[in-house]
Amino acid sequence: MEQQTQKGVVLITGASGGIGQATAQRFALAGYPVVLHYHNNEQKAMCTAQQLEAQGCRVLLEQADLRDSRQVEAMVQRIAEYWGPVEILVNNAGIAKIIYGHYGRSVARYVCGTCGWRFLLRTGGTA
Repeated sequence: MEQQTQKGVVLITGASGGIGQATAQRFALAGYPVVLHYHNNEQKAMCTAQQLEAQGCRVLLEQADLRDSRQVEAMVQRIAEYWGPVEILVNNAGIAKIIYGHYGRSVARYVCGTCGWRFLLRTGGTA
């Protein structure tokens, strides 16, 4: 276990790009130890981690499918063992299901449909 920190551990879900990545950069540059969660995009998450580490920031990468409570619990346990408990959670993870070709509609139209909302709620309700 690495030494616990003065500032609380920050876990940012969906930190491999966009808002999650920008949020991670802000916290890390402010001196917080930051956990970058990603689901599928390990390459982008690693790139972000390397950029922050090059600036002297403390970063930990964690992969988990947030729809699976066992994976979430295991991730939180690993973080606690490494740095101590998560004190700040930025629940940023989002999903988009690309359906071009199968349904022939745009992602936005699918997400707004009944099936899309069920999919989003099932994901967001457990994250």
